[in-house]
Amino acid sequence: MVILSNIESLNSVLIKREISKKNRLKVLIDTVTEQRKVLDEIDIVKSLKKKKETTYIEIKGKTQKD
Repeated sequence: MVILSNIESLNSVLIKREISKKNRLKVLIDTVTEQRKVLDEIDIVKSLKKKKETTYIEIKGKTQKD
């Protein structure tokens, strides 16, 4: 969803700049590829901040102490 929102905004900017449809498509595809690569490299569990020692993360019905 994040990527979709980003490329919709980018497409709007490119249209305002009168970039051709062919060139817009190339820019949008390149942007999606780059953003997917970045998001795929993020380990979401490690990026969560622990607030307290008693904070737990629930994964598929199992409670696992952080």
